[in-house]
This record gives sequence, structure tokens and C-alpha cells, in this order.
Amino acid sequence: MREFIERLRFRGHLWWRERREDYVASPGNYLPDYGSPVYDESNCGVLVTESAPRFVIRSLSLYFGVIFIFALLLWLLIAFAPSTARVAGIVLLLLMCLWTLFNVFATVGLCKARKAHRSKAAKLTSPG
Repeated sequence: MREFIERLRFRGHLWWRERREDYVASPGNYLPDYGSPVYDESNCGVLVTESAPRFVIRSLSLYFGVIFIFALLLWLLIAFAPSTARVAGIVLLLLMCLWTLFNVFATVGLCKARKAHRSKAAKLTSPG
């Protein structure tokens, strides 16, 4: 039974990869699997190689800037339709939760890419 389930999982994975390639990529251009690094040096070299203080400031300013824009748009909605105040508060709370979740996953992925870049750079510059 375990072999059957493993074979079924493997075939499902192959089918899913094939479907993604049909919709997104040209034949022979394989897409990375989930869990593989999204931030590579060819596409995001500036983000991977930036300094730590700049990384922290950029991440925090983007996080709070988007929340500020959400709040401002909902504040304008409340100004034009005061009866939507309660709903706007709930929507703001939900948007903040989703944005926080998205931002945490994106930041963790970028931190992993930065760490991989630093370790690769350290191997290249080591005298051994």
C-alpha cells in the first residue's frame, strides 16, 4: 500500500510539473519546484547583495508603507461613507494579517538567499 501511495504521489508531482510548464514556460525551460530559492542572483542580484542595514530599512519601510496605504484608503472610504466604519476596520485588520504573513514568508526567503550568497562568496574568497 505504501508503494502504491508513493507511486501515486510521484505521478501527481510529475503531472503537476508538466502542467505548470505547459501554462508558464516554454518546452525545456523547467520551472523550479516549490521550496527552491526564488531570489537568485541573476534576477535579484541587488536584493541579495545589499547590506544588512539597507535590507532591514527597506523591509520595514515597505511593510509599514503598504499598511499606511491600506489605512489611508479605508479612511477615505469611511470619510465618504461613515456607515462602513466597522467593516473598514475589519477589512484593515484582515489585510494587515495577510500582508504580515506574506511579508514574513518573503523576508525569510530573501534571508535564505542572502545567507546562501554569503556562504558562496566566502567559499570563493577562502584561501583553501
